[in-house]
Amino acid sequence: MRLSDRVHLHFGPYSPPRFKVGQEVQCAIRGKVTIYGVSKGRIPWPLHRTAIRPSLVLYADLANAVRKESRVAVAHWWGVSQSTVKPWRLALGVPTFTPGALKLRAPLYANPKRGAKIAAAKRGKPRPPEVREKIRTALKRFHGT
Repeated sequence: MRLSDRVHLHFGPYSPPRFKVGQEVQCAIRGKVTIYGVSKGRIPWPLHRTAIRPSLVLYADLANAVRKESRVAVAHWWGVSQSTVKPWRLALGVPTFTPGALKLRAPLYANPKRGAKIAAAKRGKPRPPEVREKIRTALKRFHGT
């Protein structure tokens, strides 16, 4: 898969909010913060100071992108690492697979050759007892018996 496909923003376009340096805004993680500059990412974004280093303010379109887009795409366009996006998702209560991440993986999951290869590898091999027990427990919860 090409990089341009992996970092495609499915629910954009996203644009930086209007702000002034020195303005106070509400960050989804840190509460009220004061903007002191602009990031150098592909999508320039307001920065605020923390004790360690400058940080992006998580609000407006960035918060929407974190909720909807893949972690790879957010990291690419806002100029942060994927390990930075993960705590943002946790703070916003975002599930592991966002709609953007699912769109990114859909072609992989829909590949019939891949499915046939996995099925052939599993054919004739019994599941381990702990896996059978977990499946049994999950089905009991699902069916309510």
